Amino acid sequence: MAIQPEKAIHDCDDLLRIIAAAARHPPLPAGKHVLRTPAPQGFEALYIRLFDIYSDPAYADFSEPVNAIALGVPQYYSVIDQPASVRYVLDGIAEGKFAREEDAKRAVTQIHLNCIKFNGPDHAVSKVAHSLVQRLQDEVRPASEQDVVRFEQLASGADEPMIQRLLHCIKAEAPRSVHGEEILTDQLHHGLILRLTDMLERGS
Repeated sequence: MAIQPEKAIHDCDDLLRIIAAAARHPPLPAGKHVLRTPAPQGFEALYIRLFDIYSDPAYADFSEPVNAIALGVPQYYSVIDQPASVRYVLDGIAEGKFAREEDAKRAVTQIHLNCIKFNGPDHAVSKVAHSLVQRLQDEVRPASEQDVVRFEQLASGADEPMIQRLLHCIKAEAPRSVHGEEILTDQLHHGLILRLTDMLERGS
């Protein structure tokens, strides 16, 4: 069979691009991120809510770092110079790589920025990445006064076992909000207080 020079050159170019991409490819972490308990101090709310997103199949495209070679997009790392994923942020929090919570939040936002840069703002993947960022921002924002009042009303009628379950959850996600048996409700974040309220309403 005759060799087609143009095809051979094209195939060689493709191979060289893959080799170049592999050289730029950051090392991929092994296994899955395992939830740390207790959560890293100062990052409790962000870390736990971000782990919920990491475990959500709706955001599977962003849970682990992009494997550009396996996905057949060797040009990814020539376009994206600040790769980010939920796994990257979780590992970074657990390993103390972020000095402040805001730095970790900025890394989450980078997931969306990378999607826009590589796929365009109107691509379906970019829209899901945007919803990921919005979900996290919503869940870790301060609870509203209305949410706090509703929680306090329900908690005032709770029995001792329920109070202990509430305290356990709060100590895990917002330990600085608990002083002995006192809960500083003005320091609870939105996602946590909704979860606590749901526990009270369901009685479990």
